[in-house]
Amino acid sequence: MRFGFIIIGAFIFLSACATGQGFVNLMNSYMGASEQALVYRFGVPSNVYTAPNGDRTVSFARSRTTTVGESAPTYTSTDIGGVLYTTSQGGSPGVTHTYTCTLHFTLRDDRVIDWGSSGNHCVA
Repeated sequence: MRFGFIIIGAFIFLSACATGQGFVNLMNSYMGASEQALVYRFGVPSNVYTAPNGDRTVSFARSRTTTVGESAPTYTSTDIGGVLYTTSQGGSPGVTHTYTCTLHFTLRDDRVIDWGSSGNHCVA
């Protein structure tokens, strides 16, 4: 019985990560982090801007394209009088989705003081 509660608890915990609040919690955990820590976690920034007051905004852009529902047609060959005729039937090109997320971190004195995000797939 105890094992069942552990499984249920783990499921609830993991599903919270895919929510908006899970994303906010994750991003808030970077408050106070250094720019080096951000680069270590997200890679080379896609954009860096230094404001007149010295604050830096470091952005990390990510995108992913997937195709779902794609299926190949079936082929049927028929021999008519020694000539082979092949026809295709069915098949689907599928649907392509592009998911994007750009993370923006504002740093002052090499520490994250604010963050923001844009895109259609910013999830934890």
